[in-house]
Amino acid sequence: MICSNVRPTLLARDVATADLFTDGRIELGLGAGYVKAEFEAAGIPFESGGARVDHLERTVTTLRKLFADPEYVPRPVQRPGPPLLVAGWGDRLLSVAAEHADIVAFTGAATTAAGALRVAGPAEMADRVAFARNRLGARVDEVEFNLLIQWVLPSSEVPASVAEFGAILPADVDGRPERLPIVLVGSPEEIADRVVDLRKTYGFGYFTVLEPSMETFAPAMEILRSLD
Repeated sequence: MICSNVRPTLLARDVATADLFTDGRIELGLGAGYVKAEFEAAGIPFESGGARVDHLERTVTTLRKLFADPEYVPRPVQRPGPPLLVAGWGDRLLSVAAEHADIVAFTGAATTAAGALRVAGPAEMADRVAFARNRLGARVDEVEFNLLIQWVLPSSEVPASVAEFGAILPADVDGRPERLPIVLVGSPEEIADRVVDLRKTYGFGYFTVLEPSMETFAPAMEILRSLD
């Protein structure tokens, strides 16, 4: 996934070219961005949250328009363009995702005014999913829901995680990080069961696991494949 704060027409060209080179295997993930240092490193002004969402919406609508044009070149393999994932949490960003995306991605955390993340508990996650479903309307059965998993932990690492992150855990998890939707804890079997539970509870059918957690998650993935 990339921050969308680039020129939409240039992004469309790069995405279409990548789709051609990969024979139609590109999925484009976009977000408004929230880490100021990343913007500064790229030489991009860090504007207000509203301005960043405005730019994201312009980017998405431009991509859709260009890829729908039969005269547009380079022509992507996937029609009318690669699947679009839009990630967010607030009302405005989830509304953009609901209107335009093929995949609505939930970050599982809100962004504070200082640019830090505030982790969401089960109740807030349920609220955000319900909001997105409501905004999707007739498209609700056509759009996939994605969840970003921040940590995958064996049970032995939970006490250390509580000591490190306990202060930022929301009240409705009662100091137990395994209750967070964005955390998977336990044995491969327990992790697989939790993934199934998240799908039943919230409708997530697509999970993103960060690179440091891939090795821990891999055995659970094999179990999940056997359930298909």
